[in-house]
Amino acid sequence: MPYSESYGGKIYYEEVSIPEYSLDKGRNIKLDDFQKMLQEVAERHTLSHGCGYEELKRRGYVYYITALRISFNRRIESQERFKIYTWPQEYKGARTYRNFSVEGEAGEIVAEALSEWILLNAKTHRIENPKINPVGLATCEEKKISINSVKKIKPAEDMEYSDSRKIYYSDLDCNQHVNNSVYSRIFSDHCGIDFDKFRISDYQIDFRQETHLGDTIEIYKKHEKSLERESIILAGKADGAYSFLCRAETAAK
Repeated sequence: MPYSESYGGKIYYEEVSIPEYSLDKGRNIKLDDFQKMLQEVAERHTLSHGCGYEELKRRGYVYYITALRISFNRRIESQERFKIYTWPQEYKGARTYRNFSVEGEAGEIVAEALSEWILLNAKTHRIENPKINPVGLATCEEKKISINSVKKIKPAEDMEYSDSRKIYYSDLDCNQHVNNSVYSRIFSDHCGIDFDKFRISDYQIDFRQETHLGDTIEIYKKHEKSLERESIILAGKADGAYSFLCRAETAAK
């Protein structure tokens, strides 16, 4: 099993290489593809304990992601090789958290991420106590990342309607609703960032409500620009309710 010998074997990792199809036109990794990589490593971590998504659901539970925050320290380009480390941290109330640290071949930290989850009863969708810990993963408090929180994003009062986006078949995953990474793709398509000049340095997405095949998402945003940086809040609404909110800060490319 690919577990780090440090921290008592509580940290899982995988080596990855960035394929060409995961790059944008500026040859930087696409935000949604990076998110998919994190999802896959986390899923294989749970599978290594014999309790992936299907087994967890059979036992009567599902984990629902409520927020994800990513900090990029630099660009991520084609054919670069990394190690993605992941581990759960302590529970806070009804929330549980999973950390990620992405390290380059020289051991430098390229990116970090913190995801927030709630444990639900698969039949009733009621929130369960995360200390039930049905997967049996050990938390690790010794290894820290620079992201301390995923505070809830507040919609800006002066956000303006920007566009609409219909949900199609290719947006869905095996759970019959929109995959979490699709919302980040929608953000990238509609945020208005000048990716020829800037890259995303800090990004957070809050997941509020599932969307399904045939739904139409109305997109609202507030975009502030200067010569040094751009700041964006973008929200998607379906049937008048927020389905997701994103916030991003940029750095010079």
